[in-house]
Amino acid sequence: MAISDKVRAAFFAAALLAVAAPPAAAAPRFDSLVSAALDGDREALRAAAKLIAARGPQPFKGAAQLRPLLRREALNGSSASATAYAILLQHGIGGEANPGEAPQWYARGAQAGNVKSVKGAAVAYALGWGVRRDTDRALRLLAGLPREERAREMLKIARALLSPGREEPEAARQWLGRVAALGTPATVAAAGLHAGLAAPGDPEEGETLRRWLQPLIARGDTDASIVLARHLLAQPDTHDRLEAIDLLLKAAGTGDRRGIEALSKLSGGGQNEVAGDGAILQFLEEKALAGSNPARVSLGEIYAFRAGAEEGAQQKAQRFLTLAARDGDAVAQYRLGMLLLTGARTEGDTELARAYLSLAAAQGNAPAALAAARFGGMSRAEADTVIGRAAVTDAETEGRK
Repeated sequence: MAISDKVRAAFFAAALLAVAAPPAAAAPRFDSLVSAALDGDREALRAAAKLIAARGPQPFKGAAQLRPLLRREALNGSSASATAYAILLQHGIGGEANPGEAPQWYARGAQAGNVKSVKGAAVAYALGWGVRRDTDRALRLLAGLPREERAREMLKIARALLSPGREEPEAARQWLGRVAALGTPATVAAAGLHAGLAAPGDPEEGETLRRWLQPLIARGDTDASIVLARHLLAQPDTHDRLEAIDLLLKAAGTGDRRGIEALSKLSGGGQNEVAGDGAILQFLEEKALAGSNPARVSLGEIYAFRAGAEEGAQQKAQRFLTLAARDGDAVAQYRLGMLLLTGARTEGDTELARAYLSLAAAQGNAPAALAAARFGGMSRAEADTVIGRAAVTDAETEGRK
């Protein structure tokens, strides 16, 4: 096979992952069907063809002998045999790979309504592999699939168009737009790919992603929130960043770790310029005072990062983390426990740190469990007593100011 054919076969295989479904039957049954088919049983041949389509591109004993039989049965009108024969041709099972011929057999199966053939033929026409590129024909083939399945196939086509060595970003964008127009969960992945193709700071990209993702966000899709937030957070405009942080706070409020981790990164590193934006700090403080524990934790980490370089930062960090920790937030309890340990000046600070670490560990926070084991854990009752005593002391101190 020529080098170009090898490359084309690799692209075709990547685009047709949907064909490679899990095995639909145990190997012994499949082997017996193949054996019967080779002995001339046409019913067994068609049954074996269906299993090949379900199994996907997996080598098997007798493939070389079965290939011509599948071809003949496909010519006799068996859509399953056409699909199975296309798979063997495409992947070189039972003989030399022929990715240029495979599409016509997918198309034959598609004419009879075979779903796997429909997908294979649509990919072939969309990408022009083995046939002349025909986007309209690919769309007509895909139109018969359920909406979510259609969106997934379109997404695979877009990804194939971005494969190394092929890279057709404009064509990929068109297919990603078609995915988004269907309004299925696949829109989230399409948006992520689309954002990756945009030029840095492209203002139109934000509007495109909002248009695609906000309907999903309104329905509570956290994945959509995360994708949009990541894009907006990297933009220079403060309003975009505020929108991003609001999305991350809502995601973190559901317990989504991606939202929690993204907010945590605001404290320093590559996002330090975000944390230095006064409007963003004000926004987070408003959310924190309104009761948002993710906002409290984020502010705690931002100010802890500044401790030593900014007067009062350590106290602010401790105050915001304490609000969230007393409200039962396990992340805040862990962060506050470690902050108290690193800055402990009295035995009381160490005891309070152990109390918070113990509570966080009891909620399943793994780093807190390790720290509690090292520095000494407490029972829930003991921890509550220590924290309650500290709260009284804080209230008395505040009252004397």
